[in-house]
Order: sequence, then C-alpha cells, then structure tokens
Amino acid sequence: MAFTQSLRYLKYIGAHTVHFSEGYIQSMSGTVSVTLIFCGCLLVFWDAPFIDAGSFMLIHRTGRKLWYRSMWLYVIIQSFLYYFVVTVASILPFISKGYLENKWSRTMMMIAGNTTQRMSKYGIIAVNKDILLISPIAVMIYTFACMWLFGLLLCGMLFVFNVRMNRFASGTIAVIGLYVISSAIDRLGLLGTSNFIRKFSLFRNGCFPSGYDHEISSAGFSICFFMFLIYLTYIIGEKIVKDAEFYVLSKENS
Repeated sequence: MAFTQSLRYLKYIGAHTVHFSEGYIQSMSGTVSVTLIFCGCLLVFWDAPFIDAGSFMLIHRTGRKLWYRSMWLYVIIQSFLYYFVVTVASILPFISKGYLENKWSRTMMMIAGNTTQRMSKYGIIAVNKDILLISPIAVMIYTFACMWLFGLLLCGMLFVFNVRMNRFASGTIAVIGLYVISSAIDRLGLLGTSNFIRKFSLFRNGCFPSGYDHEISSAGFSICFFMFLIYLTYIIGEKIVKDAEFYVLSKENS
C-alpha cells in the first residue's frame, strides 16, 4: 500500500521534481495506508511468543527471564526491519525524480492542507500543513521513528497478552481492538477535541505526518511517550512470564 501511494504521488507530480522523502510522507499521511501497514506488521507477530516443540528445552536451559529478553530483542529487530523495508519501498520510485536538497517541493507546499479535484483524481492525500514547519528529512525521520515505535508497542502488547492469556488469538484481538479504539477516538473525536486528549492519543502520536500539531506536542514528546509505554509493557510482561504456563501455548488452543 505504501508503494502504491508513492506511485500515485509520482504520477501526480508529472515532470516536476520533489524531495525524495515526499512519497514516503504522502504514504504515511493516510489512515487506510497506515492501517494496512500495521496489519502487515501484525501478521509477522500474530503467533508470538513463538512457542514450538523445541522452545521448552530452550526455556529450561536459558531461564525464563533470558528467553523473555531475547524474544523482545527479536520483536524490536524484526519490527524495525519491517518498517525500514516499507520506508525504502516508498522512496524507491523517487530516485529519478527526487532531489537531495533539504527543502519542500512546490508540489508538497500546494497540497498541504488543501484538496483539489485533481488531487482526488489521483488519490492524493492533503498532508498536514504543520509539517512544512520542519525540514523534509526531519519529518521522514520522525515519521519512521513514531510509526516504528507505535508498531513496536502494539506488537509488544500482543506478545505479553498471548503469554498472559495462553491463547494466540487473545493478543491479536486485544491489539486490534486498541488500534481501532485509538484511531476512532482520534479521527471521530469520540472523547472530544481537547488538546489534552489529542496529546496522548496513540494513533495521533504514531502517525506523525497527519497527527503532528506544533501547538500541542512535538516529535520528541511522541517518541518519549512511546518509549515509556514500551518499557512499561516490557516490565509487566517480565512479571507475567515468571508464572506463564507455556505448555498450553499451542496453535490448537488458539
């Protein structure tokens, strides 16, 4: 989906040149594309904690704590690689038409906060005009960091839920529910539109190009916010794993 949205933006700009990161930023500005990318990440980790016949001896030899830490390291590295590949796939189409100078193209400045008939024809998303206050490379880095940490948080929660409930489906259902509720609160304003609620919205903090509001928070706040929640999830899981009954974690019990 990220690659498709980049191709749409490539067709939209025609013969004009743009910053090489703009296709990626365009892709990460849409709720649908962000959701599909998250679903792809969820498919990678749906069966965490990855228990199979050989895992029991490994857990016995290494100990539960070391095994738990190694699983978290796997989730961190795998999720990073997943979002890195998505980023590269979004940038690749702009190798020939993208420039390296760290400034926004005229095309991006025109579509920021505006929707025209031509944009609708090509499926172009009106990006958040607040991101123009930051340089393109900085926005690309912030977008990647927030998206990755958001995905890492939810996949870490999935892992901990599955260990706690001893069911593969439990973590997946819980994380999907949290994602839907978070996006609904943010996009539909279900709990109002106060700056306090918006500041701590998971979906808004995770989707930097569309959620950034310089009057409410910063990219630094979003990154620290996710790192705190990830650490909290890790600590809770470390307590849970001590008494987890791994013998019932099988696909027949999902």
